[in-house]
Amino acid sequence: MTEYKKLVTLVEKLKGDIDTLMQGLMRYSPQNEDSTMSSRPTIEKLHAIAVEIKHATLQAIPRLQKILLKARETDTNRQIYNEMMCEKIERLVKTFVSDVVGHLIQENDTASEREGEKKEETPIPPLTDIVLEEDSPVLVKIEMLYGEHLLRRAAAEAWTQRIATDLSELVKFEEEKRVVLGVCEKHARLGFFEEKAHQKESILEILRQKEAAKWEAEEGRRCLEHAHLQSLTKDFNKHSITTALDEQISDPALRKLFAARMVRLTNNLLVTPEEEGIRYLRNNNQRLMEDFAHPCLSHGPHGCSCRGFHTMAEMIWYALGYEVRYSKNKTLTPSVWFLLNGLQDIPLPCGRTLHEHQYLTMGFEDYSERFWELKEPDAAKNPDAWMLWYDQVREFEETFRLLM
Repeated sequence: MTEYKKLVTLVEKLKGDIDTLMQGLMRYSPQNEDSTMSSRPTIEKLHAIAVEIKHATLQAIPRLQKILLKARETDTNRQIYNEMMCEKIERLVKTFVSDVVGHLIQENDTASEREGEKKEETPIPPLTDIVLEEDSPVLVKIEMLYGEHLLRRAAAEAWTQRIATDLSELVKFEEEKRVVLGVCEKHARLGFFEEKAHQKESILEILRQKEAAKWEAEEGRRCLEHAHLQSLTKDFNKHSITTALDEQISDPALRKLFAARMVRLTNNLLVTPEEEGIRYLRNNNQRLMEDFAHPCLSHGPHGCSCRGFHTMAEMIWYALGYEVRYSKNKTLTPSVWFLLNGLQDIPLPCGRTLHEHQYLTMGFEDYSERFWELKEPDAAKNPDAWMLWYDQVREFEETFRLLM
C-alpha cells in the first residue's frame, strides 16, 4: 500500500473517530459512569478515543506535510507525482484540515451540522502551526472531565488495592496518579487564592474596626475636654484670676509675663473683636505659641512651665467666650511645620525654643486641626448679653493690668 492510500485510510478513520467522540460527548453524563448499567458512553471510553485521535493526528501531520511538499515540487527533475495525483493529495490535505483539525478546534460542533456545511475554498494553512493541546476545546473538555472522574474514583476506592503485579496495570496506575495530582494541584491553587482573598478581607475588617474604635475614643476625649473646661471655669470671674494663676504658674516672673500677654489679647477683644486673628485662635499659629505655648508641647518627661501656662490661657479663653473647635481637614503638628520651614524656632514661655520641646499626641491629629473660636453675643439681637460679655472682658483686662 502506497503512502497516499495509507494516509487516506488514516484520515477516514480519524473522521469516524471524531464523529464517535462528538456524539459520545453529547450523550455523556457524570451520573452514568457504569457502562453495564447504561447505554451512555463512559468518560474512560471517551478519553481513550480522544487520546487515540490526538496521537493519530500528531502522527499524520508530518506525513501529510511531507507528501504535500512532494506534490508541490516545481523542479521537473524532482517531481514524482502527475497532475491528477497532485490534485488528490491537495484534496486529502484540505479534507484533513477541515474535517479533522477543523472539527477538533471548532467548539460545539456536531456531526449533523458538519454534513450540512458548505465548504469554502480557502488556502491550506501550515500544518506545523497546529497545536491540539491548546486549540481544541473538545480535547481540553475531555481531559477536564476525565480528571474530575479520577478524583471521584480516587475518593471512593482504596488506591493501594489497585496496584497489581502486572506491569501494564502499574503503568496505568502511574498515569492516572499523575492526572489526579495535576487536578489536585489546580484545586489547591484555586483554594490558596480564595484563602488569601478571605484573609485580606479579614485584615481589612480588623483595620476598619480599629479605625472605628479610634474615632470613638477621640469623640469621647472631646466630650471630656469640654466637660473639664466647664468645670474649671464654673463661676469664674475677675476675682478667680489671681488664685488660678498661683495654682497653674508658680514662677512670679512668668505670672507677670502671662498677665502682660493677656492684657494685649483682652485689649484687642475690646477694640477689634471682628479681626480674624482675634476671633480664631489657632494652636499652630506661631504668634499664639510664642505667647501662650501649645497644649501638646512639653520639655522632657516631667514637663515644663509651658503646660501650666497654656492651661491657664485656655481657662481664660473659655471664660472670655472662646470655644474649642475642630476643623474637617487634617493638619500637621508644630514639629513637622518646623521641619518644613513653616515655623521659626521661636522661644516658648518656659524660655526654651520650639525644637527643644516634645510633641505629645492628644488624639485629634489624624482627623483635624484644633483651634478656638470666639462666640461673641450678637449686639443687635441680644444687647444685654453683649454688654455683660463686654464688661467681663474689660474687667479681665483691668485685673491683668494690675498683675503686670
